[in-house]
This record gives sequence, C-alpha cells and structure tokens, in this order.
Amino acid sequence: MARPRRYSALWLILFSLSVLAVLATGLALAVSAAPTGAQPEAADGVTTQLAVLLDGSRSIDDWQLAINGLRLAINDPNFPKDGSVELTVIQFGHRVSRREVGPVVITSGNYTEIRSRINNIEMLGNFGHGTPMACAFYRLRDLWSGATVSDTNRPNNESGAWADGVYAFYDGSGAASAVHGQRHQFRGYNLGLPDALVVEGIEVRLDAWRTAGAQRTGSLAVELSWDNGTTWTSTGYSAGPLVGGERVFYLGGPTNTWGHSWTAEEINRLRVRVRAVASEGTTVYLDWIPVTLYYHLTGWDESLRQVVNLASDGNAQCECSDPTGAFNCGDLAQGRASAVAARDALLTALNFDPQYDRIDAEGLDDSKGGMRWMRDAIVWPQPGERVKNQGNQLLFPFNVGWLLDVESRDQFRRAMLFKLLGHELEASITAQPGSGCWPLEVSFEGSVSGGIPPYLFRWRWKDGTRTNLQQESSFMSTSHTFDPGVYSPTLYMVDAVGSWAAVTVPEPIVSEVCLGLTKTDLADPVCSGWRIRYTISLVNSGQVTLHDVLVTDTLPAGTYFVSADTGGIGAYGDPLVTWKVDVPADTMLSLHLEVGTLSTLVGDVTNTVDAFLVHDLQPQPGGEPDDEGIEPQAENGFTWTGSASQTTRVNNCPKPTPVPDTGPGTCPRPGYSDYAPHGLPDFGMQQNGWTGSGWTHSGPAAAADVLWYLDAQAESVLGTKYALVTGYGGNADHSPNNVPPLIEDLAARMGVSAGGVSLEALVDGLGKYLARQGASAAFQVETLQAPSLSTMLNRAVKQNGVPLLLLGFWQKQGESWVRVGGHWVAACCLLADGTGIQFSDPWFDRAAGGFPGRAYGLPPTSPTVYNDAANVSFDEYVPGPAAGPEASWSPAGYGGAALGALVDNSLGMNSAAALAGYAGPFDPGVAVAVAVDYAVYVRPVPGYPGYVTHRVALQEGSRDTYLYRYAPGANYGADPLLKVGYKQTNASLVAFDLSAIPAGAVIEEATLDLYATGWSGADLNLSAYAVRTPWAEGEASWNLALAGVPWAVAGGNGTPGDRAGEPTDSLMTRGPNRWYSFHLTDLVQAWVDGTTANYGVLLRGDGSTNSLILASGQYAEAALRPRLTVHYH
Repeated sequence: MARPRRYSALWLILFSLSVLAVLATGLALAVSAAPTGAQPEAADGVTTQLAVLLDGSRSIDDWQLAINGLRLAINDPNFPKDGSVELTVIQFGHRVSRREVGPVVITSGNYTEIRSRINNIEMLGNFGHGTPMACAFYRLRDLWSGATVSDTNRPNNESGAWADGVYAFYDGSGAASAVHGQRHQFRGYNLGLPDALVVEGIEVRLDAWRTAGAQRTGSLAVELSWDNGTTWTSTGYSAGPLVGGERVFYLGGPTNTWGHSWTAEEINRLRVRVRAVASEGTTVYLDWIPVTLYYHLTGWDESLRQVVNLASDGNAQCECSDPTGAFNCGDLAQGRASAVAARDALLTALNFDPQYDRIDAEGLDDSKGGMRWMRDAIVWPQPGERVKNQGNQLLFPFNVGWLLDVESRDQFRRAMLFKLLGHELEASITAQPGSGCWPLEVSFEGSVSGGIPPYLFRWRWKDGTRTNLQQESSFMSTSHTFDPGVYSPTLYMVDAVGSWAAVTVPEPIVSEVCLGLTKTDLADPVCSGWRIRYTISLVNSGQVTLHDVLVTDTLPAGTYFVSADTGGIGAYGDPLVTWKVDVPADTMLSLHLEVGTLSTLVGDVTNTVDAFLVHDLQPQPGGEPDDEGIEPQAENGFTWTGSASQTTRVNNCPKPTPVPDTGPGTCPRPGYSDYAPHGLPDFGMQQNGWTGSGWTHSGPAAAADVLWYLDAQAESVLGTKYALVTGYGGNADHSPNNVPPLIEDLAARMGVSAGGVSLEALVDGLGKYLARQGASAAFQVETLQAPSLSTMLNRAVKQNGVPLLLLGFWQKQGESWVRVGGHWVAACCLLADGTGIQFSDPWFDRAAGGFPGRAYGLPPTSPTVYNDAANVSFDEYVPGPAAGPEASWSPAGYGGAALGALVDNSLGMNSAAALAGYAGPFDPGVAVAVAVDYAVYVRPVPGYPGYVTHRVALQEGSRDTYLYRYAPGANYGADPLLKVGYKQTNASLVAFDLSAIPAGAVIEEATLDLYATGWSGADLNLSAYAVRTPWAEGEASWNLALAGVPWAVAGGNGTPGDRAGEPTDSLMTRGPNRWYSFHLTDLVQAWVDGTTANYGVLLRGDGSTNSLILASGQYAEAALRPRLTVHYH
C-alpha cells in the first residue's frame, strides 16, 4: 500500500560567516522527511511537520532577522490554526541545543500560548564559538524518533568559598578561583524537560587549570545533587592533574548516571546542583562548568539506541576545533563531517524516501556557495532548484525542493506562509498596439485567477522602469510609453501569502525610430584631381529629437579628406570621416563633405555613408529597488542603422600647366642623388601621433625639409659633410625611416606643444640643433619679418638660402585685424620674375591633385609616403595683395576650399612675440586671409671651408650591466637585458672602448643608440649621466662599483663622486621595440681629449613607477645591442 504523502519541513536558520566557511553567510534549509520507525503517526489532519532550527550562538549579527521573521509568521492572521501544522522550534549554540516549542500541533485552542512562547524566545547566550548545526540535527532526530540529548546547559547561580564564581557561567568570560579544600556549588541549570523520560547519562564539563609554575599539580573533585544540595552522589569524579594552561575535562558521559537513578521530577533547574572541591594545595581556576543530559522519552524504539548513543558520543557532532584549540571550521573536515553524519542519522531515523518526501530551504546570501553545500552535502538527497527573488514574487517550483535567499524578516514571513498556505495562481496579459513610432504608448490589461486578495500587480516594462500597484480586484488596466527598442514586458502577480504567477506579452513590443538617410553629389562628372562635394541628409519624421546620431563615411580608394562641416571629423590619409549630431523632430539635417581625388583616379567612384543611433536603456533617476533590493533593469536597448551611396564619374581631364621658369630664379632647385632628387623634400606633419588639440609639427617638419636639402647639397656639390642630418637608431641619414625621428628631435629642441611652435622657439631650436651637430660655424639662421618677394629672391639666388615661412591666418573682425592661428611651410623655390612661389607644405599636397605646381613620385595616399624624398608635391601660388596689418604679400588662393580644415586645426598655434597683440578668437562668420608673417633662413656662412668627416660605429666593444636596489649585492653583467626605472630602483651602466678614435680628433657628433625590448606599459623620462668612478662589468652591483669598492651612494647615485649632477642628454620614451638615441657629442669629445676619464654613462629613470627594458651587449640578436656612433675629423 502506498504511503500517504505528507510534508515535513526542517528549517535551519543560520546567519553567520564565522560558522563554517563552506556555509558562507546565513542559511535557511527546509528538509522533507516522512515520519517512520518510532515516531508516532501525526494527528489526523496534519499535512506539514515544520521544524525551525535557530542559530543562537551569537557568532552572527542577524539574530533579529531570524527571530523576528519567525515572530512575524506566527503572528500573521493567515497562519494556519486548523491542526494541519505540527511545529517544533529548536535553538542551538556552542555544544548547546534547546527545545523552545513542540513538537506541537497548532490549533485555535493553543495558538495564543504557542505565539506567546515564540514571541518570548531569547538568544542562548554569549558562547561565540561558531554554529554547530549538527547539534540541532541530532536534537530534532531525537525529538522526532523518541531519543533526545539536552542542551549543554550553563548555571545561572552559585554559592560557596570560591572567588568570582559567576565567571564559570560562561565560556571565556573569566575564571573562578579556589585554593585547597574550598568548596563551591553551581545551580540554576535550565534542564526543564518532559515528565515522560528516562535519564541515560549526565556529563559535566570543566574548563580548568592551575597556577603556572606551581610545584603541586592541583585537581577538582565534582559531585552532583538532585535535591538542592541536601544529598550528593556517592559516585564522584575528579578532573586532574591540572596544568599551567587551560584544559577541557569531561566527567560522566552519555551512559553514566553517577550512581543514582534520576527521575523527571529531580531534573529541573531548582533541584540539580554541581559541587566542585579544590585540592592538592595550589590555586586552581575554573572557566566553565556546563552540564549535558542524555535521556530518552519512555516508549522509544530500542532499536535506535545504538544510533543515538553513537551520534551523542564525543564532541564531533557538536563542535570542531583545530589542533591549537581555536574554533575554525572553515577549512577543516570536522564540521562538514559532523553535519553530514547528523544528516544521515536524521534521515535514517525518519526513513526518508525521495519518492514521497521533499526538501525545501530558505537562507540568506548565497554568494559564497554556502547554501548549495548545505543543500547538496547535508540535507539534499534529491535535485533542488534555486529560487530567484524578483520583487516580492517568490518563484517556488512545486515539484522539486527549493532554495531561497532570505534578505528580510518579511521575506521569511511570506516564504513560511507560502510553504503552509501556497495557492496556484494563473495570470494573463494583453497589449495594444504592438508596434509604432517612438514615442510609443501601449495600453495593457492584466488579470489573475486564484489566490488570496489583495493582489500585487508588478509590471516590469523591461526598459529600466516598473510599476507596482496593489488592489483587491483581480483585473487591472494601465499604459506605458516606450523608447525605441524591442521589449517583452512581464506582469508578476503576488497574492497575500506570497503565491505568485508571471506572464509575458505574447509578442514583443517594437518602438521604432523614424529616421531617413540620403546622399547626393554637387557635380557629376568631375576631373581627376578635382574635389567632390557631397550632401548627406538625415530626415527625422518623428516627434522627438534624436540625440547623438553617429554618421560615418569611409572614403573610397583614390580619394582623400578635404573638409566637413557640422562638426565632421576627418584627416588627410585617414579614410574615415565621422559626425555625431542631434536631429530635431520633424526636421531634415544636411551635412556637407568635400573630398579630393588623386590625379591618377579615373572611373566611377562610389561613396557610402552609414548612420547609427545607439540607445542604451538604464534605470531612470529616482527608481526605487524592489522590496528584495533588486534594481530595475532594462531588457535591452536598440541600435538603428541606415546606409546611402552616391556614385560619381571621374574623368581624365587636361591638367593645368605650371607657370614656366622664365629667368635665373631658384625654380626648380637642383636635385641631389643623396638624397633630394627633386629639390627640397616634402615631409608631412600628420603622422606618428604628432597631435594635441590639432596637428602640431608643421614647424619641425618644414625645418626638416630645409636641413635635409642643405645636407644633401653640401655632400653632393661641395664634397663636404656638415652633419646637418645624421642617422637615428641605426637608420641611414637619408633613409625614409630617419624622417620621423629627425622631426621629433627638432620638435624637442624647439619645445613643440599644443600651441605648435612660435617663431622665437623655432629659431632657438634651430640654433641648438646646429650647435649640437657641430655646424653652427658653417650655417646661420636669419629672421625677416614681413619679407618682400624681392628680398626673398635675393636671399635665395645670391646667398643660397632656403626659407621657412610662417603663414598667418587673419580675420578682419569689425575694424580690427585678428590673428587666429598660423602654419609653417618651406619655400622650395621662387620664380625669377616674381610671378610665383612653390611650397613644400606639411599639410597640403595640391600639386599632386592637379593644381599648379610640380609633383613627382607616388601620390600621397598616406602622409608617410612623402617620407621618401623622391615623392613630393610642390604647390605653386601667385603672389597676391598683403593681408593683415604687417605683411608685404600673401599666396593668393592658398589652400583653396580646403583652407578651412587647416585653419580649424591651427587655431591659436604658431605665433610670434611681435604679433601677440593681434591674437584673438576665431569668428566662423568672417573670411580668413593668409599672410606671410615671417621668413626664417637657414643658409651657409660665406667662405666656410669644407671638411672631411670620419664615422665609426662601436658595438661589439661595449661593456654594460644594471643595478637593482632590492638585490643590492647581485651583479647582472652577463644578463642579456638592461633595466631602468620603477622608482629609480633599477639603473644601467654602459661604456665603450674609444681607442679606435685617434688623439686630437674633433668630434662632430656622437650618438648612443639603445634598443628597447620591453616596458611597463607607460612611458618615462630617461637620462644619461657621465660616470665619474671606475666600475667593472662583472663586479658592479647596487652597493659596489668594483669588488670591495662601494659606490659613494648606493646605486651609483653620488654626485659628483659617482656620476655627473646633470644629465648629458634626456629623452621621453615612446614604448618598446624601437631605438632610442642619446646625443653625447661633448662628453665623447672630453673622453677623446682626456679631460674626462671614460667610465661610460649611467642611465636613470625619472622616479615614476614606469620602467624600460633594453638590449644589453649580451643580447642574442647582435644587431640590437648597444651602439655608439661617432662622426669626427
């Protein structure tokens, strides 16, 4: 015959992280077990046996949540009083378990008394050693099977000759003390138990010790009284010998009655006493003296006796400890093993059968997996399901065990009532309309059947918002307005006792963006080299402004960016142009784009524009979380995309003819095979990250054009080498790879910033560069303000000068001229009759696009193409009338339609001290005029003789090592790497043998090149200092320069004893996998002259946490080892 289904629920309420690490935070578990064996059949009508186990160990701070949740449940008017629930409440602590209520079937007749008892439950006490859940499991097993073990009960009263007897009431609160012969009684043990019991044994625990260092051991004799101290047991026990540290003694035990047959009447707190007597002539101390009672109810099943005795024997089931005696079950097996043993004992006694019985659970936070461990390893023989809290709905499954995170006492109440009174609910929902343009208002109707009113309608719109409404009616209508996107709103229904139902709209709600995109061109066809002007139109036919619409246009091959309005962002050489715009409601917004075409481009050109509108949904400001702390979350946002294309025909039209060279002018300048084949180079500024608020390096780039040309001219024509350009990082001096470091070196000398470079800074930087290169006696720098064309032509023809021009961008704002920015170019040549000038322009390459001028080599498909001096675009302009208050002339039509992009890039840049008074903000409504504000000439000094330069590259003769602060005695001379930086805890030494350079040599240039193989992820300032003391590659360490010879200051940091106080050269790093060059010309000259001993250089960082790793002389790839390159004559 099949067993009738009946649910038993064991709720274990734990709220402690200090209990067992495997338990994580608080738990509440519900266990299903069918009553079998010795347990009597439940009373007729009982459908649920509920056991609540409370953690009263004081190892937690959530006791109030647990006890108040239980009180709220028992006081709820919906709590069943019809005899369907049998309730047991057990509280447990350190080796303690106390029955608070039951087992009792709750009826209307005893409900008031049971409610009063629960309302008055108090925490056990300050035991504070963890949460022995096994004690509670065993106590419940014993109650439900007939065999029981009492709490580990403490006294609450005392009398006698001992000092501080009250300290023995609690564990760890202090200690009572006594000397030989002194007696003391402890009473008030809370042993109130049912009358129908048989005592199996009594155990007394003593936590005791003697005075440390005493000659006698000391002991404590113990007796029991059952009649308030009138009569004492004839059988007594002694705890000893005592030692100088606290020890735990157990007297009696589970089957020891101390020679007396105890009755239920004798076992109560008014009559049982414990007497302790000190002996053996030394002071003894007693920290705790609790009593544990082992008993069974009359009529219990004798077949379970061994199970009960085994489970009650020893302390494994009630506590666990590590070898030091400190309670720490987190990583030990004892606590888990005892809990598993308790689980097995309980389920064995109750004959648990998964076919009929179910396990449910409640608990607090499960972030550390504690409840899963309880579920899977202690109580849960069958699969369980995690319950999610989403607002007040409790997603309980009805066919498996469940696990719920409890976070408030009200959740506890509702979950408990649901367990006892749960009702199935059915919900329905409708929505109209299902789609439309943003903003979309949708009407909803929701209804529910079943359950107990009032009902809580919890609308989750899935856009980051929600609506919660409670009412008696089971029907509700409401509306909601949706942003663009796709949504699946859900209605959660919750009744008065926590039963719930959820329903989602049958079809998703679609709120659309009403935005159109088109693209047209201004002219079709166009000629190769001409501009194409596009109009991009965004049409918003909706009723709300569309914010942050992203528009992207990827330029096709053979075209390049010129300009874009309405905040469009683009750059020469970068095919991507972007806008981010707002499109007002019921409006068409137009964007304009101008692109250039290469002179070689012929055929159909298709240009495509894309638009994107991304809308991320977030909880709206002021949104409150659900009762369970769940923040309202959006289901999803949306991304709108659109695309439009325009095809334009590009034809091969006749090109304009440059103005001919009619006289003995400078156009074209002669070319040189090494290496300026067409005259000046035409290096670009839009590369290598040379940008701040705009591209900043027009000055250094134009100066590099001039120096490169003069260097090639001197070497090719005069047969001399002035070292105007030298190799960086192993590059040949006229290699395209040498262009970026040359420009960066000039920029560093000129102090380029976000404001570009001023006239004064450029002239000063050129002077510093020429001096460092040893060419200041051969070349001079001359500045002319507002130069006339005739003056420029004279300098170019008669003095072989090559000018840099500072162009000013001027506006006539009202009656005043305002200089809004500037730009540097190199004048590659002038027509002899003054009819034209050609620029090597760091920004424009107009001649390559078919405009007047000369273009050679490859087209400028990227700015780096022109790092090869064979590829140039000399843009030609006709001199025009002066613009601005100071200039003599201007290049007519400079920049053409693309000038606006350069002006936008150059606002506030590249000025001069004499023009500072004219500086002002840009007015977009006023035309821009271009003037030649200054000319800066770099030209040879007349009559300076040539000289022959020798070059030697030293690499294999280097010696090097690094010093490490936290390994002060370690030597790294054989290490393949050098390390510098990280708060100056690493420094490196590098030296070279200079015997290959003859005595008396004049050092023109000396460069130390080091290759970076790694870094810390961020750059640092690196400096090279002259070393002043000898050191050895195989001996130097943080503390020592030579074996037995310390540095003046550890790390070679003493000045001037270890190193020079000021660096010979410094640089800012730019990441790994590249060469870094230190200019050591003056230092190497001093070494060759013998005025300074050659001990090499010390490399140190700037004190930041950043670091750099360099290849040493032992690096596997020889080409990357340190190299010293010296030019001399």
